[in-house]
Amino acid sequence: MPFAVIDRDDSELSRSVAAFLAEQGPSVGVADEARACQDAVATGEVDYLLIVPAGFQEDYLAAAEMIKSGKIDADKIVTHKFKIDEFQKAYEVCVSGAGLKVVIEP
Repeated sequence: MPFAVIDRDDSELSRSVAAFLAEQGPSVGVADEARACQDAVATGEVDYLLIVPAGFQEDYLAAAEMIKSGKIDADKIVTHKFKIDEFQKAYEVCVSGAGLKVVIEP
């Protein structure tokens, strides 16, 4: 299943996600431009396109700390949990709209 990652964060975490995905299937280079992303998906060049926003690692770590400290009760918002090797299943739940908040655990 070909995919593309647009990494606007360029953090250790975002690079790790991209590297993991590259082990799962063929990665396709797509320019970080709206038209290029649309074309890649519309033409079937990629089956999915992940855009990692700037600030992803910082926000992810801040959210993890709030959950760890008890400031956020994750059980009230998390609808699905998957292990990292179940990424494809997690992705399918996300795109189907079946999950409110999907968590991928190490």
